[in-house]
Amino acid sequence: MRRTTALRWVAAVGVAATLLVACSTKDTPVATGGETATAQHDDLAHGSWAEAIENSNLLVDLDQDARKLLSVFPTGAGNKISELDLAGSNPGYFDRFGPALWPQCERVDVHISIDPSIDASQRASARSLAVNTILELNKLTGLTLVVRSGATEQDEEFFNPGAEPAVPGIRELDVFWYNSASDAPSDRFGIADAWHSGPDTSEQSAADGSVNVTEKNAPTQQASLLRSRIHLSIEILHRLPDAKITEPSQAMAVLHELAHVVGIGHSTARDSFMYPRFNDQTRLTTPDRAALALAGSRPC
Repeated sequence: MRRTTALRWVAAVGVAATLLVACSTKDTPVATGGETATAQHDDLAHGSWAEAIENSNLLVDLDQDARKLLSVFPTGAGNKISELDLAGSNPGYFDRFGPALWPQCERVDVHISIDPSIDASQRASARSLAVNTILELNKLTGLTLVVRSGATEQDEEFFNPGAEPAVPGIRELDVFWYNSASDAPSDRFGIADAWHSGPDTSEQSAADGSVNVTEKNAPTQQASLLRSRIHLSIEILHRLPDAKITEPSQAMAVLHELAHVVGIGHSTARDSFMYPRFNDQTRLTTPDRAALALAGSRPC
C-alpha cells in the first residue's frame, strides 16, 4: 500500500488486491502489496468504521443483522469501535477523522480500456463483466458510478499495456483489462489504486491533472476519495466461473477490486469476499453488505 502525507498533497493508496480462487478445502495464498504470501491476519487489520458510522447517511436498505453491525461503543482507551470492526471488516485508508470515502452526492465517471492483444470475444465479455459489476456496486453502496466510455464494441477503447497509465481525472475510475497482469505477478487477478485528500486539506486541480492539497486552518471534514483505477487480468475470465456475485466468480473478483476503490480494505474474516484469498467458504457476507452500504454513506 502506497501512502504519502495528506498535508503535502494527494495520497495514492495502492491496494494489491490479489485473488486466486481455490474452490477446494484449502486457501490459495497470494502475495498482497508488500506483504508475504503468509501474512498474518493482524497484518491486515487497521482502522475503525466508528466515525463513518456515526456520520453516515445510509442509502441502502439493510436487514436487521447488518444494521446491528453498525453499532458503535466506546473502548476503555477513550476511542470508539464498531461491531463491524469486530466482524473483521477494515477501511482501506483512515486517519483520526475516520475512513476515506466518496461523498455520496458526487457522480464517479468510469472509463473502460482494453489491452488490444485480448481476443475480440473476450474483450466483449470483459466489458460486459465490468459494466454489470459496476451496476451491482451501485446497488450495494448507493453510490453513482456511471460508465462514460469503453462499454460497447462501437465505443471500445484500447491502451498500451507496456506504458504507465495516466493519473485518472477527479471523480473518475479508470478500468484497465490486461491480457495478463503485466504490472504484477501472474497469480494476481487485480490491483486497485485510490487517491484521497486528507481532512486537514482542500483540493485544487493542477494543469497536469494532479491535485494540489493545501492545509486548512480549521479542518472540518474527513478524508475523501478523489480518483481511482483498477487493473484487471483477463485470467479472471479463464479461471473463474461466470456465476452469481454472491459466490466465488468473475463478478466477485471484479467487485473485490471495486470495493477497494470505494474505501473498503481487506477483511480478516476467512469467508468474506474481501479476504485476500478466495476459498470454498468465500461469499458476500452480512458484514460485507454492511461495509458496502457504509462506503456509500458519506454525506456531502
